Amino acid sequence: MVAAAIVHLYPTMIAPLNIYDEGIIVYGATRVMHGEIPYRDFWTQYSPGQFYALAGLFRVFGVQIAVERWWDVCVRALLAFVMFLLAERLTSRGAAFVTWLIAALWVTYYGFFGYPIFAGLLFSLFSIYALLCAMAPNAAGSPAGLNRQWLIAGGLALGIAALFRHDMAIYCAAAQMAVGLPFALIHCASEGQPIFGRVIAALRAMLPFVVGVLVPVVPALVFFTASASPAELIQQLFIFPLTEFPKVRDLPYPKLNWSVDNLPFYAPFLIYPLAVVSAVLRARNEADARPQAWGVVMVALFGAFGFNQARVRSDTIHTVHFFLCVVVLLPVLLRGFPLTARTPSVVVASVGAALSVAAIVNPVAAYIGVIESRPAAERDQRMTLPIGLPGRSLPQQTMAVATLQSLTALDERIYVGLSRHDRVFANDAMFYFLAQRPSATRYHELHPSLTNTLPVQQEMVADLERHRVRYLVLTNMFEGANEPNDSARSTGVTLLDEYIAQHYRTANVIGPYRILVRRP
Repeated sequence: MVAAAIVHLYPTMIAPLNIYDEGIIVYGATRVMHGEIPYRDFWTQYSPGQFYALAGLFRVFGVQIAVERWWDVCVRALLAFVMFLLAERLTSRGAAFVTWLIAALWVTYYGFFGYPIFAGLLFSLFSIYALLCAMAPNAAGSPAGLNRQWLIAGGLALGIAALFRHDMAIYCAAAQMAVGLPFALIHCASEGQPIFGRVIAALRAMLPFVVGVLVPVVPALVFFTASASPAELIQQLFIFPLTEFPKVRDLPYPKLNWSVDNLPFYAPFLIYPLAVVSAVLRARNEADARPQAWGVVMVALFGAFGFNQARVRSDTIHTVHFFLCVVVLLPVLLRGFPLTARTPSVVVASVGAALSVAAIVNPVAAYIGVIESRPAAERDQRMTLPIGLPGRSLPQQTMAVATLQSLTALDERIYVGLSRHDRVFANDAMFYFLAQRPSATRYHELHPSLTNTLPVQQEMVADLERHRVRYLVLTNMFEGANEPNDSARSTGVTLLDEYIAQHYRTANVIGPYRILVRRP
């Protein structure tokens, strides 16, 4: 199944380079590979796992987009397989194939190569799967407490998930504790004990899980706390994403309609409660369905927590967590309600079937488009630098990169910025990766409410001056971006633009790129 998913994903590797999101990840990985440390040497909101995983792969297989995209494809294929395993434990093997098919289609449809949410979701869902294995009945069919080996495995998986997406790991831990602790309270404590003793017994039963979490998390936390200041760590990983990010990245939630485009936004509100009710009713009537009910509640809780991301940045890629947990639970609906009255069961099963069919419409249509456009895409690849293959870059970007490479030494610092820095939407972070030149500042990612503020621009100007940077590359390709949030507003801070105007002159213009050289 993993191999089949990889084969299915392979044609999409020819997708155009994502110069912002993908560029942030791959260039961050090269900075790590050269000894720089996130949060101290470069600013990022991301957990460190993706940077270090790719840095290791780059060191072994070479610095090129192909390595990152093969890693991404393998992660997505494994994610679809883990979703199958989880659905199988909650329902049956035959029903779980529905989950695997839809999952394989959607992990292909999302695009956004390098996005660490797929690795975070992979390890989070495996952690839930391991916890359910730990809660499984014994050979006699009765609860046997919690299996220590599976608890440790689940904890390790959650700890690794935290290294890729700390926010997702927190949501997963909350869902697991909300279900795991009551289970332990019921099955791991003696009935005659007082409530305090039962709670202690439940906590003791969950201790191997906690130990498993701490094994990867504690060394990472110690390392990054010692390398960067704790305040910097908290600011980049928690405070900025919670306070500034919503102001400058908020997108309105889509209006409810019958379009399949809205399926990831509204299907969860229907499927999560229906799946939980169905599982609880079945558990009341069938003793052997009780372990499945615990799992359905856990997955539903974890998926519902994903709404926090979907509501802020309401586009399809930010529904990954919110929607893919729905896909895991779809087979639960296909089984219907376990009631003597036939009509409710048929209605629920019909809803599950209809949503399953609707879920494949957009991914299949998009995949057909990818296959049909492949000959033209292969022709476009001829203008892409070898380091960027199998992705495709704009011809002007390739020309600008080649021009800059001819003007600079391999270890010479450059700055890739915007035509104006008082208003920031995104930037061409991929340019650094393609040019194989080090960034002159900590900010290869230009983010609104960060690099258009006075303290950060003062720091950037100081960096440009300290390193005596000879060449800058500015682009105006994002000036037309006008989202309904604060990224469309100017902060009025023009310090960096004034410094550039005073100290640099235009040397070359290639499409949307302007190469500047320091004045004598």
